[in-house]
Amino acid sequence: MAVLINAKLKLNKLDQSRIFKGKVHNFYDVTISLNDDTKFDNNVSIWSRQTEAERENKAERQYIGEGQVVWMDDNGASLVQKENAPKTQEENLDFPF
Repeated sequence: MAVLINAKLKLNKLDQSRIFKGKVHNFYDVTISLNDDTKFDNNVSIWSRQTEAERENKAERQYIGEGQVVWMDDNGASLVQKENAPKTQEENLDFPF
């Protein structure tokens, strides 16, 4: 599974207070939407990631960029599995067979 996306961010739209420092780099959380239809030759939309409180209060999303899928393999995209995801109840069962 692989997808390549070209995108542009509107740097003047970034909320500077949302930039946070990691161990080595500065980061800015975003949400990216891949759409089936296109608008202005783009099918990717990028917003500043909302906090849980912003989502609960139905705050307006801050649109910060757009892009287009430029290549996708035959398998398309799939959900990412968390590396440290807790085991499901079925996985915790210790059957002798």
